[in-house]
Amino acid sequence: MIDSLKELLGHYENQSTKLRRVKQRYIKLLKLHESTKIEMDVLQQENNDLKTMTKKGDNKSLSEQDASLQEFINTGIDRTKVSSMIYSIN
Repeated sequence: MIDSLKELLGHYENQSTKLRRVKQRYIKLLKLHESTKIEMDVLQQENNDLKTMTKKGDNKSLSEQDASLQEFINTGIDRTKVSSMIYSIN
């Protein structure tokens, strides 16, 4: 009987340790998600501001190259990937 209780207590400790680790990872992911969400909101606002400035500036639509550049910027390609594409660095 005592051995069974010891075994159950050991199992309980293992499970509670695993649960604490999962909870810590979950909290980290929530923080990362929140910061990413804020960053996306800032980028969206900058994009909207740019569109507004373009419309007010000269009443011309963006040229095809400007639109392509804006789309490229909005996709969020990592700068290191871009530089390795430009300079063929791996």
